[in-house]
Amino acid sequence: MPRGNIMLQVEVTQTLDTVTTDAPIINVQVSDFLTGGKTVVREIAVEKIGGIAANQVGALAFDYGNKGYAKVSLLSTEPDQPHRSFVLFAPSHVPSPPIEGAQEVILQLIDIGFHVDPPVTLVGARRLGGHVYLEETS
Repeated sequence: MPRGNIMLQVEVTQTLDTVTTDAPIINVQVSDFLTGGKTVVREIAVEKIGGIAANQVGALAFDYGNKGYAKVSLLSTEPDQPHRSFVLFAPSHVPSPPIEGAQEVILQLIDIGFHVDPPVTLVGARRLGGHVYLEETS
């Protein structure tokens, strides 16, 4: 039986110590199972606040861009069908065409990482959040 309207949402916060030379990549994902009916992706959004700065160089803003990267994957693993996947990217506020047979949805958020060489160090914090709205019908 189709599940109707579904929302997946995830948020992650990264806070850096003032003595670090590395700001690791942010790569987080959340998933849910579907029933294999027709799935329409209604909206994909991502938002980033905060950022990373390098000290020892006048607190230069270092982070690239005010958006992270969001990817939605719809996977089909029917035993009698070849493995299929459909990948959609944010931002998108236009419904996708109906996708048949999806059995899993994965929302993945990514933001780049940084490395600097001493004596330069990194400071800052960033929060990355995103969501996807789906509708599953028969």
